Parts: sequence; structure tokens; C-alpha cells
Amino acid sequence: DRGGFSDGYFYDHNGKHIVALKEKPAFRVVSREVIEKIDIQYIETEIKEKIKGNLTVSKDLPAILTLSWKNRSVEVSGDTVLPAKSHPLTEKDIKKQIGKMGGTPFVLEKLDVTLEENTFLPVKSLNVLRRNAVEALQTEILKDYRRNAGIILREENRDRKTKKLLTARPGLSVLVEEAEQFEAAITERAVGRIYLSLEKIPWEKIILYAKMCRSSGKEFYLAFPKIYRSQTEKELVLHEESWHIPEVDGFLIRVIDEIPFVERLGNRYSYAADHSLYTFNREARQVLKQSGFSMDTAPLELNERELKSRGCKESELVAYGRLPMMVSAQCIRRTTGKCDKKPDTLFMSDRKKKQFPVKNYCRFCYNMIYNSEPLWLADEMEALLSLEPAALRLQFTTERPEEISRVIRAYADALTGKDLGYQPAARTKGHFRRGVE
Repeated sequence: DRGGFSDGYFYDHNGKHIVALKEKPAFRVVSREVIEKIDIQYIETEIKEKIKGNLTVSKDLPAILTLSWKNRSVEVSGDTVLPAKSHPLTEKDIKKQIGKMGGTPFVLEKLDVTLEENTFLPVKSLNVLRRNAVEALQTEILKDYRRNAGIILREENRDRKTKKLLTARPGLSVLVEEAEQFEAAITERAVGRIYLSLEKIPWEKIILYAKMCRSSGKEFYLAFPKIYRSQTEKELVLHEESWHIPEVDGFLIRVIDEIPFVERLGNRYSYAADHSLYTFNREARQVLKQSGFSMDTAPLELNERELKSRGCKESELVAYGRLPMMVSAQCIRRTTGKCDKKPDTLFMSDRKKKQFPVKNYCRFCYNMIYNSEPLWLADEMEALLSLEPAALRLQFTTERPEEISRVIRAYADALTGKDLGYQPAARTKGHFRRGVE
């Protein structure tokens, strides 16, 4: 909402009329009653599952609490009920304590109480009984959805200082955008696959690079653009003879819009799904596999624990590179001045004065804003290997050839258990340790 309504991107995919550059837009006035109603009904109110309970309190016997949800039921025993000395339990007291569901996903809709006269239980005992019953019910409901993590075998050396994972080493792949980046990567023996982005590379160089990979024993994949329009397809078709060639092993698919296009290419190629085709769970991965993808890429947002739960076999894991912060159809050059249709790298500063590279990809007309610091997980190699990915991917965007060589060799050393001879001064672990906040 920017002070009214607009046609958005329907008629145009660029222009100053789409973005508010300086002043804050004047938001439309809405009814305060409507906003308060929305807050109460949808924002502040937590949706909870209704459950029912039955509590039996008999002298000299454990208190018994049964909780049920739909066709699931659990029964939990508590402390032994005591004879009352002065203040016997009342049904009101019991319902007050057992009904406190607090931060649980439940609300107690009904509680039947069988209460023997002149009996007593401390409030603490009722609270423990309630908590144990709620935990048991949650476990009962979720047991059909539990996933068993794979067992990772380890062997420890005598001094117990280092651990070696008994698992196959993943392959090492790189993604490059510039000609000089490709020329640096092709010389590195540790690299098994090269993804060449189609955004900037001269069309006529593709066949040359494909043959260089073939002679070097490396797989050669082309990476499709991150925004796919009808004009994008026209550009690809216009230069089809440059990339629709036997020397290309496969394609990296970035957006779901590209799937119908690559389906027409047939099964002569292999297809890998990028992290932007989200596969947060096994079911999503299975859908892509059924669609003909030979490999997917683990989402960048998952931490180590979540990646283990998801599973990374047959997946590629991005282990290095400036991660994309935003892909935008809005051309920054055109918005802030005049676009000369020449690819370049600009920089945006945040409130902390950090510099974020912005690459404009004129061939397909979109911008990508990258993080100010590259992802660096070479020092997390034991944790990476425990995930058993098919490959680790190093993504290069603004790096010079000499830096590319240092990064590739550092990861190759880490994979073979050697000490790291290099790491960038500015770096981040992304979501690998902290997850989504």
C-alpha cells in the first residue's frame, strides 16, 4: 500500500512509478474498529486445539488424569492423594489448576472430575500432573510424524582430539558468472562440476567452455536466470544454438516458471534445482524428483539441526558465497538515474555503513542484492560431512580469480582433513548455526 493503488508490474516491469524513493507514502485512512477487530480475531488470538479431560481423585491412591483429542487419549498418574486436614480440594480448585494450558497448543474444553470428599493434593502436584499429561498427549499426537535421523558412524583416534566421519566425501562444485571466474575455476583439480550463469557470459563462449570442461573431466551445467519472463524465453530461443548442445551436461533451474521450458528439452540433459525451488522437507524433494530433477539444493534458511531432519543425501549444499538478499525486477539504475544497459556492480549501504553489492543483469533485466559478507563454512567441515550432501557448492559473484583459487583450495584442504591455509577477513555462517530469526 503506497498511498493508493497502481497497476504494479502488470503493464511494465520497471520504472520510478513503482517505487517510493524518498518520502514515506501516505497510507490510506482505514477504520480503527476494523483494525482492532482484525487484531483481536487474527493477530492476538492464538489458535489452539480443543481437548477434553477426566480427573479421578481418591484417598490413598494416585490422582489419575486422562486427556483426549479426537481419537487420541493418554492417561497419567500423579502423586498419592492425601486426607484433608483443614482445606479439602474442591472441584473449582481442580478445574482452575488443570485448566491452565498456558503456552501449550491446547485449550481444555471440558473436564469431568470424580472427587472423593475430604481429600487433598498440593497445587504443585496438580500442576505437575497437568504438565505430564499435556506432554504425553503431544507425544501421542505427534508420534506418527516423527522422523528418525540417520545414524552417523564415527571413529576416534587415540588422543580423542579429532574425529573422522566414515562417509563418502561430497563433490565440490562451483558457480561462476564471469569469464575470468570460469577460467580460474577450470584450472582447479578439486572442482568436479562448474555451473556457468547465463546472465553475463558471451553466448559464443559457451561451446568453448563446455569443451574445456569435457576435456578436463568436469561436468558442465548452465544456470538459468533467477527471473523468467516471456522476453527471457525469446532471448534463450534466439541463442539456442549456443547452449542447446551435446557438450552441456545439464541445467540449474532457478524458478518454477522455467520447468515447462526445460521439459521441452527432454531427458538428454540432467536438471538440478537451485535453493530458490524450496525443498524444506522430504515431501517437497520427492515432488521435484518426480518432475525429473536429479538433484536439489538445500534451502539457505535451514540450520544444521534442520538440515539433518530434512536430509541432504542427493542434495547440494551451498557452503560458500555472497548469499542473495533480494532479487528484483526493478532496475536500480533506471530508478535512480538512467540505465545504459551495461552490466555493472553497484553498492548499497545500510545504517551500519556495510556495503551490499548490487549486480544488474541487463541480458534478462533484473537486479540482485547480495550480502555484504560471504558465507564461509570451511571451518565447519565435520558438521557439513555429517549431513552427507552429494556436493558442496561454492558460489562466486564479485570475487577476483586469485581469490577464487584460494577459496577452492581451502575447501579442498578442509575436505581432506588438512588445516585451512586461508579464510576471508569478513565472513558469516549465514543460518547454519542460528537458523531463521
